[in-house]
Amino acid sequence: MRRSPRKKTVCIGPDEYRVIRESIGVLADCPNIFVKGDALVRVVEDLDLAAQLQEPARITYLEEPFLRELLTEHINLVEKADGRSRRKCHPPPWLVKGICHRKEWPGIPRLEAVTNFPLLRKDGSVWTKRGYDSVTRRYYSPSGKPLELNPAPTRADAVAAVARLHAVFKDFPLIGNAHRVAILAGVLTPIARSAFRGCAPLLLVNGDASGSGKTKMFHMIAYILIGQEMFTRGYTRDKEELRKQITSIALQGTQMVLIDNITVPFGDSVLDLALTTGRWGDRVLGKLENCESVLQATWYANGNHMKIVGDSARRILYAKMESKHPHPELRDDFDIKDLPKYVLEHRNELLAAAFTILQAYLLAGSPPQTASRIGSFEGWSDLVRAALIWADCEDPWATNELLIAQVDTNSTSYSEFVHSWMERIGLDQKVVLSQLIQELYARNAQPLDEASCNLRAAIEAIAGTRPGSLTDTQALANRLRALRRREVDGMKLDVVAEERQSAGQRWVLRAIGGPEL
Repeated sequence: MRRSPRKKTVCIGPDEYRVIRESIGVLADCPNIFVKGDALVRVVEDLDLAAQLQEPARITYLEEPFLRELLTEHINLVEKADGRSRRKCHPPPWLVKGICHRKEWPGIPRLEAVTNFPLLRKDGSVWTKRGYDSVTRRYYSPSGKPLELNPAPTRADAVAAVARLHAVFKDFPLIGNAHRVAILAGVLTPIARSAFRGCAPLLLVNGDASGSGKTKMFHMIAYILIGQEMFTRGYTRDKEELRKQITSIALQGTQMVLIDNITVPFGDSVLDLALTTGRWGDRVLGKLENCESVLQATWYANGNHMKIVGDSARRILYAKMESKHPHPELRDDFDIKDLPKYVLEHRNELLAAAFTILQAYLLAGSPPQTASRIGSFEGWSDLVRAALIWADCEDPWATNELLIAQVDTNSTSYSEFVHSWMERIGLDQKVVLSQLIQELYARNAQPLDEASCNLRAAIEAIAGTRPGSLTDTQALANRLRALRRREVDGMKLDVVAEERQSAGQRWVLRAIGGPEL
């Protein structure tokens, strides 16, 4: 941490460039003064709030009145009164404005964000001291008790840490393991931001009912990371208003943003840009010129029966909830009865578990995984996604295929598929997709009957392949999972509950209200 400098004398004179540069040289040694984007900022800390697990630090513009105060605190400004004598003077307006609007300040360090958790570096080391870390260009303002980390975690430690974090979210009705791993990725991403370059996808949780715990789950992520609820915004389709919100988030260095309870189609060009750019530029209210700043927020969103539009789907890490309770808000069958209290009481253990997964992977040399990299999110994929796969988790990005299928699949095609299934297979008949595909696409087989031809054409429409070219049964299964349980003329397609053969999971078409198979 930089220390307050001893006062230095600067003589005011007509060579303004010298006076400005000498003053900037003194400011470079002042604690908590930084450059963010193309503006001078300062970090404002409240240690009393930090002790209460509340927001202990924030980034704010270095406005002219406070700059004048700094100049008088750290510099003896003098001017020549007569021949040789000098007298102290106030900072002249041209000096204050010249520093504020210069756009470059040699020696003053650059700041990207303020965090309430230690700073993970690319080499696996962790910055744990209060103050600025020049390696990550972040300011660590700890809240709560000091965090104790294992200096040399192993892969076994990472696997155990995954189980420790899974226990926090086990009562939320996520539909599968990959969806649960996506939530863990949402925990790891803010920590990992200081150790990879580039952007991170938005974590979206799509529910089927109010009261199922979507917002609460996101706040539990924030409780682990910063000890308080996540910064929350509503979603607006007004692009100008959305730009203003993102500009404010960038300038303030907000770590995590939750877009809560979305009730309209989600996705637009402004949000898409925010998710795939590391710098954000826009005009700030009250200022004539555009301001640029690093945008390092991790984004989260939730809603029920959400519709994703535009190109946003490829920027989303997807998780889906399906509650089996008619009134999920009245549930009381939780293993952890008071989850917020539990997470806050065990925050250090849970935060250490998150660090263990990432740190162990980096210290192991970041072993490459078989999963292909994700365009626009290569750094995130190489660290967060790869670390989870390395720690014996399912690929969290696998859920994105379900979302893409839901966005791209035409409802008319699905209706035709269901009716073709009914014609060829019928109700309540359990079918393994791979075996069905073998029957429909077998070489040297007898010519297909009309019902089989119709079903094959419907499958190709759902899978988005050319006629006669379907080879990836898994891609078809992923698209069908996104549409499963959707009602079509009193019928719905679903997987057979709690049953899996070695050949694959079985599917069944049944009447609405019929028995679960």
